[in-house]
Formats: sequence, C-alpha cells, structure tokens
Amino acid sequence: MAKNEFVHLHTHSHYSLLDGASKIEAICDAAKKFGMRTVALTDHGNLFGAIEFYQRAIKTGVKPIVGYEAYVAPKSMEDRTARARDGEGSNHHLTLLVKNEAGYKNLVRLASLAYTKGFYYKPRIDFAALQKHHEGLICLSGCLAGKFPWLAQRDEAQAAACAGEYKELFGKDYYLELQDHGLDEQEIVNRVALSVSKRHGIPVVATQDAHYVKREEAKAHDVLLAIATNRPVDDTGRMRFPNDQFYFKSADEMAYVFRDAPEALANTLAIAERCSLELDFSKQHLPKWEPPDGKTPPQYMRELCLKGLEDRYPNASKEIRDRMEYELSVIGKMGFESYFLIVWDFIRYARQHGIPVGPGRGSAAGSVVSYCLGITELDPLAYDLIFERFLNPGRKEMPDIDIDFCQVRREEVIEYVRKRYGKDNVGQIVTFSTLGAKAVVRNVGKAIGMPYAEQDALAKKIPFGPKMTLKEAMKLEPELSKLAEKDPRVKEIFEISETLEGIAKATSVHAAGVVISDRPLTELVPIHVADGVEITQYPMGTLGSLGLLKMDFLGLQTLTILQKAVEVIRSVRKKQIDLVKLPLDDRRTYEMLARAETKGVFQLESSGMRDLLTKLKPDRFEDLIAVLALYRPGVIQAGGMIETYIEVKHGVREASYPHPSLASALRETNGVILYQEQVMRVAAELAGFSLADADGLRKAMGKKKPEIMEKYRQQFIDGAKKKSVDEELATQIWNLLEHFGGYGFNKSHSAAYALVTYRTAYLKANYPVEFMAAVMTCERGDNEKVVEYMEECRRLGIPVDPPDINESGIEFAVKDGRIRFGLGAVRNVGERALQTILDVRAKIGGLTSLYQLCEEVDLKLISRDVLRTLVCCGAFDGFGAHRARLIEGIDSAVTYGQSLQQDRRAGQSMLFGGSAMKAAAPTLPNVPEWQTEDLLAREKAALGFYVTSHPLAKYEMLLKSFGTCTTAEVPKIADGSEAMIGGVIAELSYTLLKNGKSAGKRMAKFKLKDLHGGVHAILFPGELDKYRDQVAEDRLVFAKGKIDFRRVEEPTLKCDLIVPIERATEELTGSVTIALKAPGLEDRTIHALKDLVLAHPGGCPILLEVATGDHHRALIRAAADFMVTPTHRFLQDVEELVGEGSVRLSAR
Repeated sequence: MAKNEFVHLHTHSHYSLLDGASKIEAICDAAKKFGMRTVALTDHGNLFGAIEFYQRAIKTGVKPIVGYEAYVAPKSMEDRTARARDGEGSNHHLTLLVKNEAGYKNLVRLASLAYTKGFYYKPRIDFAALQKHHEGLICLSGCLAGKFPWLAQRDEAQAAACAGEYKELFGKDYYLELQDHGLDEQEIVNRVALSVSKRHGIPVVATQDAHYVKREEAKAHDVLLAIATNRPVDDTGRMRFPNDQFYFKSADEMAYVFRDAPEALANTLAIAERCSLELDFSKQHLPKWEPPDGKTPPQYMRELCLKGLEDRYPNASKEIRDRMEYELSVIGKMGFESYFLIVWDFIRYARQHGIPVGPGRGSAAGSVVSYCLGITELDPLAYDLIFERFLNPGRKEMPDIDIDFCQVRREEVIEYVRKRYGKDNVGQIVTFSTLGAKAVVRNVGKAIGMPYAEQDALAKKIPFGPKMTLKEAMKLEPELSKLAEKDPRVKEIFEISETLEGIAKATSVHAAGVVISDRPLTELVPIHVADGVEITQYPMGTLGSLGLLKMDFLGLQTLTILQKAVEVIRSVRKKQIDLVKLPLDDRRTYEMLARAETKGVFQLESSGMRDLLTKLKPDRFEDLIAVLALYRPGVIQAGGMIETYIEVKHGVREASYPHPSLASALRETNGVILYQEQVMRVAAELAGFSLADADGLRKAMGKKKPEIMEKYRQQFIDGAKKKSVDEELATQIWNLLEHFGGYGFNKSHSAAYALVTYRTAYLKANYPVEFMAAVMTCERGDNEKVVEYMEECRRLGIPVDPPDINESGIEFAVKDGRIRFGLGAVRNVGERALQTILDVRAKIGGLTSLYQLCEEVDLKLISRDVLRTLVCCGAFDGFGAHRARLIEGIDSAVTYGQSLQQDRRAGQSMLFGGSAMKAAAPTLPNVPEWQTEDLLAREKAALGFYVTSHPLAKYEMLLKSFGTCTTAEVPKIADGSEAMIGGVIAELSYTLLKNGKSAGKRMAKFKLKDLHGGVHAILFPGELDKYRDQVAEDRLVFAKGKIDFRRVEEPTLKCDLIVPIERATEELTGSVTIALKAPGLEDRTIHALKDLVLAHPGGCPILLEVATGDHHRALIRAAADFMVTPTHRFLQDVEELVGEGSVRLSAR
C-alpha cells in the first residue's frame, strides 16, 4: 500500500498573536515526526516568526516554506471606512507562499505595507499591492474568511469571477483551498471550489487551518481565545472555534479527510516542490563608513587608534603595541573596521554635544582598540580583560557593542544615526511580551473563572527568575505539585498553562535596540508599527543572523545623575569635576562604601548589597568589580563563594588553589572562580587552550550542552596532561570549572559598570549635598524614590527646605549647604504649568500674593487643582497667609485674575483714552488655620511625605521611652530578636492566604516609617483580627514583634502587638518618674501634684526624683495609693505644674 503524503501549507504559530497556540519548534518537530519533508508557516498579517521558523525547520531536517495569511481590504488599503464584521465590506483572508528570493522580497514589502499604509484594526494589503508585488508568490484562496469562500456560500458565479481575477494575476500559481474541519460551510465551499476548478481549470489544494499542534491542545487554544477577548471561557457570546479539529494532522488523517479529492492532496506536494527559498545568512549588510580624504576604513581606523594610543598610553610598551596590532588584525580579517568606525562616530557625536556616554558595558571593555578609540574608558590591560571574550576569530558573528547614554538625551544620538545613514536605513526593533510562568497562570486562572485572590496567591508561589518555567517551579516549590493533586482546578490551570507558557502575547518597541543597514530596511526585513513607531518585524536575534548591524542604545539614568551632579558642583562651588580623571583610590569613597552608605550609588542600593558591603569592606577598585559579580542569584545560591572571598580578604583564611599554575588567574578574587575570563585563563594556562578556544569553552559552559562539553572536557584533560598535570587532578579542576563556570560573570562588564559605581560613590562621599540634589532632580517623577532620598538626606544631616514659589525651581537646588525642594517633584502639577509660573516670576521679579499670581499667569494652563496642590505643599507659605486662608481664597483669586486678563485682552479704556483703573484685589477669607495633623496630611498628599514637620515629631519623648530601636537600627539587630518601634503605617496591603491553618484569611503587609527610615512589617491573620481597628494607612502606632531576616532583600518585623501612639502612655508605661527640685519646692506645688495624681487613678507607679542641694538625687517611690493612669493630659498637666522636661516614662 502506497504511503500517504501531504504537506501543511496553512499553519499558524503563536506569532498569530493570541490566535495561534503552536510554538515554532513544535510545528517543525511534528512535521518531522509525520515524515513530512516540507512545512509552511502562514501567520496572520505578519512575518514575526518567519526567520526563526526557517532556521528551525532546516535544523530539524524539514524544508521550510515562508508564508503569510494576508488581510485584504475590500477597497484601497488606505480606505478607513467603518469595517463590517462579515460580508463584502470586511477584510478577506488570503494565503501567500514564497517560491523564491523574488517572492520573499515581495512578501516582505507586502507585510510592511500592511502596517505602514494599510493598518485599520488589522494590517491590510489590497489587490493593487498584490498586482505590484506578486512575483515569486503562490496564492491560495484562503479559509472561510477568504473572499472566494465567502462568495462561494452565496453566489457561485461571483465566486468564479473572483477566482478568475486572481488566476489572471497569479496564473498557474493560484489555487483554490479546500478545508474540512467538519463544518457545513466548508462543505458548501469545497463543492463550489471543485466545480469552479473543473470549469475554469483552476487547481485545488487541501489545507488544514492548524492553530495548535495536538488535538488535545484544543482546550488550551480555547482558553487562549478567551484571554485574547478578555472574557471567561464559559461566555457563550465570545469568539471561539467550533470544534477540536484545527490541529496539525498527520498525512494519513488528511488523506482520509480528502479521500474524494486526491488531486488536492497531490497538489500540496507539487506546491512544495516549487517553493525553494534559500536565504544567505553569510552576507553582512553593514553601512559603508566613508572616511575623510579618500582614506579606506582600515587606514582611517589605524590612524585613529595610533592617535588614541598616544593619549591612553603615553609611553606604550611593545606589549601594549603588540596587543593593539593583534586586535586590529583580527578586526581586519573579520571585516569589521566599518563597524568600529560607526560606533566611534556616534559616540564622538554624543561627547561633542555634551551627551553623557557610559564608560563601556559588556565584553567590549576588554578591547584595547575600543579603549584607544574612546568607545570605552577603562584600561583593559590594567584589569586583565580579554579581547577574545569580546571578539573571537573563531566565532563568525558580529561583535556586540552596547552603549549607555544619558536617558534624557539618548534619542538625540539615535536621530543623529538616522540622519547619518538615512532614515529608511535605520530602525528600532520589535520585542515580544510573552506569557511567562507567573503571567500564564494568572491569565489562565482568570479565563477559567478562578477568583483573583486565588489566581494571585497561586502565581506568587512560583519563584522569581528571568528564565523561570512551570516545570522548574514545580521542582523548586513542592507545594505547587501538592496543590495540583488536591485541587482539580489548579491541576487544570497548570496543564493548560504548560501548553501556553512562553507564547507571544503582544508586541512593543525594544527599549534600546536599533538596527542600521546599508540599504532601506524594507529591502531586507518587514516593517511593523507598534506604539506609533515603525519598527522591524524581526526581533534582535534574527536581525543579527541576517547580517544586520544591531546594537543597544541604552538609556542609563545614572549618567544623567552624574552629569547633573557635576553641573551643580560647578554652579555652587565654581569647581569643574572631570569624571574620567577621578582617582580610583579615594579614601573617603571607600570608607563610605565600607559603611554601606550607598543610597543613590549605582548598583549598590539594595539591602542585600549593603549587607555584603559591610562584610566585605571594599578598599580598592578590584573589590568593586568583584562586588558587582558576587551579588547575583547564581553565586548566592551556589553558597560559599562570597564567604570565601571575604574571609581570605580579611585574613581569616588563606586562599587555596587546586594547582600552583592557577594562582595567577585566581589571586585577584582570593581563590574564587568568579569571572568567565578566569575560566578562560585557567584553560589557557593549565591545558594549553588558545584564548579563542577558551572562549568557546566559556560559551559552552553557559549553554551546558553535554556533547559539546564532553569534547571540551577531553581537550582540557589531554592538554593538562601534556603540561604534566595528573589526570585525576586535571579531572578535579575540570569539575570545579564546570561547576563554577556556570555562575561566572563577564568581568569586562563588571569592571566597566564598577567605574560608574565608583563615580557615583565618589561624588556622594565628597559632594553629598550636590549629589543628593542631583539624584532627587533626576528621580523627581518617582515619588517613592524621592521619599527614600529625602530620608537619606535626613540621615546625612543635609537640610532640605520645603518648596517655595519664589525660591524653588523645577529641579532641586543647592544653596549654603542646604537643598531647596524642586517644584517638579510636587505631585499632580505638570512641568508646563510650573514653567508658566516661573516665567512670570522671572518677568516681574517675584510673587507677593495669590491674587498677583492669578493676575499674571495664563489661567488656561494653571487649574484650581494645581493651585490647591501648591498651597498644600507649602509653596505659597511666603505670601504671608496660612494655608487654610489661601485654599479658601483660590476661587476668588482665579475669578479676579480672569476678570483682569479679560479686560486686558479687550483693551478696555476710559473715556478720553485714559487707562482703566485696575480693580483692587479682594482680601483672603478670614478662616482658622488647620490643625497640625490636617496640615501634615494635606502636605503628604501633595508631596508624598512631610516637609514642614513630621506627625511623629511631637511624640519624640514617647519614641525614646518605649521604642527599643529606630528603623535605621533594625539591620544591626540579631535575627529573631524582639523590637518595639514607633512609626507611621504606610503602603498597607492585604493578602489572602491560600493554604495552611489560616487558608481563606487575610494577612496585612505594611511599611512602618519613623524619622529615620522604614521597615517592612507583617500581621498574620490572628494578630490582624486582634488589631484590625488599629491598622490603617497613616496611623501612628507602636508595633512590637520579632525581626525576621529570612527575606533576601529586607528584614521584616513580624508584629504581635499594635498600640496606637495616642494610647501608648496608658498601655505601655511601666512607671512615671517626676523630677522635682528640692530647693524652692513649695507646699502648694506638692499638694497640686497630689491632686493631679489622685484625679487620674490607675495601676502605674509614680517615682519622685528629688534633686538635693549637694548635687545628689533621691528617688522616692510613691505609695500604692498614688498609682496613676498616665494619660497624655495627665503628663501635660504635670509638666505645666513642675516644669517642662520633668516627666520621664519607663516601658513595661
């Protein structure tokens, strides 16, 4: 019996966004499994996955056919008339397949036009576009949503006419699609198609509109459609497929379905034979960089490098010159001179225009050529950085130079590149948001109707991690498997989620990616439109494989902060700081780092990093490089590496090396294998690897492919034996490298970023006021960060003055060692409105009243809400009226200002040409000032924190009496110790517990903030039930509990007692001490004190501290009859009677 053969020509992957559920790999594997020699990919309206599919199919041993299911507009693609859901006025589907290179180029153009010209709900083309770009394409009539099938269900003659039109255009490359998923409509279409085929000589072809690979994945696909439409699965009115037949069927299954149309099956093979696209991935499309004076790129690059060598290494040794010559020879052999010149050129442009550029990132910092060209700023030879880690002559791939620019001005550099190489040749790059482990569980849970709190609790059990998968999560968190066993809903969610995990959900513009070509991008890649920006349809990795120059133009906020700090220092101190020339051994900087005072310091702000700094106490730049490499999840989880580094550094133990020859490679990290470059050095020195081979080993260790690792293992052991290393020892060292190599970090990147870290630390240590002002200016849009840095200023003793409409600018400013709060950080007040006010202030020389302000500013730009916010934050306090009066006067001030401005515009004048008399400004309403608590609450609402005062300030005595520590002291307390802390409840949230004895109950999480900072706190359900009435946002409380350090980042206070601060004296006081001065103590004072005590009976003992004339103090315990309830009123009355500061409280 002859074997059935069939080729899938209508297949959707997950790049048919939220419509297809098949991953590219699964499609190719299924085709291979079914013995199909060819397979096509035809995603809806895009070519997102075309190259990924092409490369994967070839790797699998299956010939790929690049295809596309087009949306064809009923009229012109640029027509924007209202779409119809169904019928003649709607878009129609059409299947296009690439035959050859011409067809591929035409399909790329069509896919681009669909977005750039035709997008209207969907990316559309039209018949005119097909007429212009049909060469090299095979056209199939499409699924039920195609024009021919739609007409076939209504009028065979019209359907035949439609088919004739396409046949006239495509000739023998036009086919009528037959599909059969058991639908009545398809039966009608197929019957008409066969009739038209017979009468008009148009061939038919069988296709399967596959949207998922396996039949059992139909349910997951249905859930995906529910996610796409944001409706529950059981919503009968949502979009859904009619049955479970839209899967990737075998040839036998398709032969059975189309047993009455064998020619339709045979034509799948015929079409496959005619499709033979061969893409050339060896070509490079670097834009040609034209040097001046007719020089070639190699000549000009050498000239620049030699000049840079004189600047960077004034007395360059032969070793340095040889290293540069070696690098130039490798770059030349690989043909990358233009690449380096392109990067040099736009970095030069940035620097010439005052745009801050990072000192380097990634492996490019290991190149002497990069250093001499000014692409990087760190000497690679001083820190033993390896060129081959950056550019390996054995790797036939483009170098990867990513550049950090000032975040605010990054776009200027990209615009320069557009102008330099042509806007059609430069583009930004697509990126895909995918359904990761947590996201897919949430989305599937929502679709099947699981309550939000339960979805959230389930997703939160999945560990964090950029590459975390559900399978990995099940291994790391056994409770997930137990939940699936107990709860059928959870089991269903996990089963569906595993099918949908990792699929693309939406597109967006890559945050930093830019591609530069030697010709218009549309000649090489399809164009997509996302967020109004034209970008490539291919992601960054694909563009690199096509030989296009792609790189990251990253926006780094820290560079903006550094520039701003240098500007402030120059303005305030008349001193110019050159960041490139900073000494890397500044004592004050390392002392600050050792104290872990690193708020605002690049990469060192987290609690965990600060803890590492206090233990490691860096005192040299190499320590900073190591710190950035040590504090990473892999190193922390591996265990022992951080401890070893610290103990060897501080002389607690000696460094140990498995073999003496490893000492030179591992000495800088105290015997710890920390950097990828160290793995390369060990392989070279112990086993005779070339650095190019050593880089191949480094890369293989990251990928952990067994067959490749075995090849390198043997090479390593054989090489070590040739160097007289015992095989057993060589194997032990290999095992060590293999274990730690997986955690190894790129030293070049760590070193380059350590330079940014050092620069921020240097400025903070030496110019703290200017630095903190710069930090808050650059972070003014992030209220939480401003609050955090305000607390840091308070800790550092840097005064921050409140906003003032006559003193403040938009940015934070420095004067006389103080920071003036920037108006740009005030909530809900746009910078355009602020600039309007500041322009008026500059014009008239200062503002004196609310009425004057409203008279002078453009009130179309300044709303009443803006004025209220500025009043509440204290910006108008200088007008000489309290805030309550100002708030009440806003309406009359605005009315007054509008009236004057209207008169001014109308040019109102008096009889005989005299000027109109300006109406006198009203007076502000006479209302009482707000209570302090109300004033501070409004101030916090406007700023996010308190500036004028702090609600805790008046309770300072209580905080000292009852608090065992401040929040700033918590990190120094031992794990499990008990603490009592007074503070304000902030960031309050509740979590529903899913498991355990408290399942179904809520726990509370909040941050307890005092005058020194904040600490995370939690209340478990039992305690929350007890103290529910005391727990509220902005409530002042004392919280007691145990300190828990088990969380990686921040210690937590596990509360078991909450006491409102106003009841603290009554509930927490153990005794009241009243200080009396014996000389001058009158009987009536004693009697009055006795009456006060008796008026507040209770259970708290009184201690009388009597100062005698001989400088001694006597402590007398009052009788039990005189025990009190120490209310706030009692304490206040005692101080009024005996004297301020005469009362002390002791905690129970």
